Amino acid sequence: MSDTVEIVIPVEPCKEYIFDMKIISPQNKEIGKITGLELENLPNIDEYIPPPLTSVVLVNFIGGGKHTVTTQPTSPVPESCLPDYMEALDAYADRLETVANDEHKKNTAVRRYQFHEQQKVELTQAEMLTQAGCVCSSPRLELRVVPGSRPQSSTQKLAGVYLYEGEWEGRPFYKLDLEGRSTGEFIPLQAGNKRQKRFIGRVDGGGTTTTRRPWNYGGSGGAAGSWSSSSSSSTSWSSSSGGRGKYSSSSSSHGSSNTGRFTTRGNSRITTTMIPIQRISTPAPLLPRYLYWEPAQKQWLVSPQAGLKEAGAELSTEGRNKLKCPGDGAQAWRVKGSGARSSWTPDSSLELVCAPTF
Repeated sequence: MSDTVEIVIPVEPCKEYIFDMKIISPQNKEIGKITGLELENLPNIDEYIPPPLTSVVLVNFIGGGKHTVTTQPTSPVPESCLPDYMEALDAYADRLETVANDEHKKNTAVRRYQFHEQQKVELTQAEMLTQAGCVCSSPRLELRVVPGSRPQSSTQKLAGVYLYEGEWEGRPFYKLDLEGRSTGEFIPLQAGNKRQKRFIGRVDGGGTTTTRRPWNYGGSGGAAGSWSSSSSSSTSWSSSSGGRGKYSSSSSSHGSSNTGRFTTRGNSRITTTMIPIQRISTPAPLLPRYLYWEPAQKQWLVSPQAGLKEAGAELSTEGRNKLKCPGDGAQAWRVKGSGARSSWTPDSSLELVCAPTF
């Protein structure tokens, strides 16, 4: 036997109800009574996730520049619920904003801690680079595009801040900062850049959903209304009201059947078009890049793996390079061409900067 009792009550879609519940014993004796039970409307149900707008709303042009708003023929939301559904979209967006604000604060705290710890690490690294004889003792180098130049697409992905990682072949080597540790200054969260809470309004021009009754309160099925269900059951609804009770109802899915039919607006023919939701694919993650010394040719290389020879690199300096550390002076960079017999060509669109500021 479960301690939870679920009561299913047939109601009309998107009507608000307040009712009393009596608990009757098998001997037909009243042993308990609960009054003032509310079944929340859609905007106030936290668990309700509204379907996409384009799967519910249909706009029909009826001529003369006018149009009507109804539901799609296959809408999962009945037409009678359209006002509540639109308010629920705003309420759902508001809940997402609340989560985003909370996560933004947490991320700010983490970034603040990371920033101070990174500063401590870089002070030690700068001392190590000084003792190693580097003119540029900054643990940060920036490979950046020269202003006004037009870099090749293959070299743009190599640009960024490179952080000191240690020593390789007796010289310092660096790794492209893909984790965002190289922030130059910490900008605290201020009122000006805080995500703002949304205003949740009503489509009938009334107040907010949190201050007034919904647009249809007191209509059919109010506190004094009778309990009834719709005659058709093509769409099933089930929802909870914050632990105070549960209900479910069913209703036919109403919608215009003239999708694709030509109508007249002025002298032009207009057809109703359903626009599908466009999903944007997630871009491929960036590969790590390393800036290191190659002792055989005495040159500085940039490649996806530290220690690769020039043949496996993407960017290189000329051989017999005399700089102790890569940021000690100006570098002439070369980029590898494409094709099986690729050759190195000069690329003046990139420059290596010591201790970049942000």
